[in-house]
Amino acid sequence: MKKYFNLYKTVFKFAVIKNMAYPQDFLIWSVVDLLWSCINLGFFKVLLLRIPSISGWTFEQLTIILGLVHILSAFVWGVMYGNMKQLVNDIHRGNLDLCLTKPANSQFLVSTKEISFSLFPTFIIGAFLVTYGLLVNGKFTLPSTAVVLVSIASSIIISYSLWFVTVTGAMFFGRLANVVEIFPNALDIARYPVSIFPPFIQFVYTFIIPFALMGFVPANIILGKTNYLVLTLVPVSALILLYISSRFWNFALRHYSSASS
Repeated sequence: MKKYFNLYKTVFKFAVIKNMAYPQDFLIWSVVDLLWSCINLGFFKVLLLRIPSISGWTFEQLTIILGLVHILSAFVWGVMYGNMKQLVNDIHRGNLDLCLTKPANSQFLVSTKEISFSLFPTFIIGAFLVTYGLLVNGKFTLPSTAVVLVSIASSIIISYSLWFVTVTGAMFFGRLANVVEIFPNALDIARYPVSIFPPFIQFVYTFIIPFALMGFVPANIILGKTNYLVLTLVPVSALILLYISSRFWNFALRHYSSASS
């Protein structure tokens, strides 16, 4: 564990140097993120101008879901996207050999090559929305804060695992360069209360493709709409999916054709 911590610390240091070399990117993305956040909030605000709630969710309650998804998006686009895209390219070009021959876990190596800080404003906006939602709903308490932290950590693991399995599937098919775009675009579903969908879709988004666990279920728990015991479903699902992603990666490597094979 210490070895991997030191490895990631080194990657992080290089990422800081690389990102600070292009400060204009940070400023541009800050403006883009601010505009995008205003559009997202504006959409729900306009939607709720003439109706009191959406499936029992007011605008103030929705800010908790939106905040959690914003924080998750910062990790998805800032920490995961570059690595997933590079992994697809390496699979197609047969360039995974450099990772597979190193004395470290290959899944860890291919998942930690790139870190971008351009999505840091998204994280700040998400934290603000969650804090605002907790305060305005009278839920800024220690238990609620614990739920937020557990749900964020679990959502990051769930997102990584689902996305990694999707991208790893490129080893079995031809040139699927755009497979990396599937998950982050589908993640928009997590912004909406799952209760607005029919029962079957709710089941799918909770137990099959668990987008509900990323924002809806934690917000439900915080607002007292669901028992705290349901929270155990979130980290348990995260650990199960992480294990599945690891097993699937090892299985897929048996079908990988390297540049030298």
